[in-house]
Amino acid sequence: MAKEINETFITAECITEFDAVHPRFQPEDEAVALRYQQEHYYFCQQCNLFFAPTVTGLKVHFKGDMVKHKTCGSCFYCQGPVYEYSINSERKVYHSCKRSS
Repeated sequence: MAKEINETFITAECITEFDAVHPRFQPEDEAVALRYQQEHYYFCQQCNLFFAPTVTGLKVHFKGDMVKHKTCGSCFYCQGPVYEYSINSERKVYHSCKRSS
């Protein structure tokens, strides 16, 4: 009897959909998805890429491993690079200052 229960469970588990490219997981309207990204995500014009609106997202994006960004200026205190990004068409800058307070 235990074998039958396991086989039934495995069969049911195999038909469960996990694939993120399944049509159910695709946005119905690309304009809606784009508008949501424009309103809620940070945008880098140099990369033409949206990224997570968190401190971690900023650090990972401008870390330099993936893409070498052009600086929009330098820090007054440590002369380190300053980068530009935007959210809701509002210009913002990011800098990880090496000078401790």
